[in-house]
Amino acid sequence: MGEIPAMAPDILKGNQMVASVFEVVDRKTEVVGDVGDELTGMEGTIELKGVEFSYPSRPDVLIFKEFNLSVRPGKSMALVGQSGSGKSSVLALILRFYDPTAGKLMIDVLFLRATQQK
Repeated sequence: MGEIPAMAPDILKGNQMVASVFEVVDRKTEVVGDVGDELTGMEGTIELKGVEFSYPSRPDVLIFKEFNLSVRPGKSMALVGQSGSGKSSVLALILRFYDPTAGKLMIDVLFLRATQQK
């Protein structure tokens, strides 16, 4: 019982971490995932053309402006850069956790915004 007061800061920290996890889980997405074309029989070319993006929580902070990227199927590539440079944001867009505010995000010739998210 004497150890409980010493553990109080860790317990509070744990509660804060759990609250932040639930904040992410409970977040409503603006991406509609069950409408549009199904991605079937694709080759897998991923292209980002003129993409602009800001996170909904910070719309005034532009993450990408006129960003272009092409990833060919069967090829390996790496996104490298300092912390906060947008590496994870590229993946979040490709996985459709978010939609770009401008530009085109495509797999093969299909616009990802026009495909089902399943």
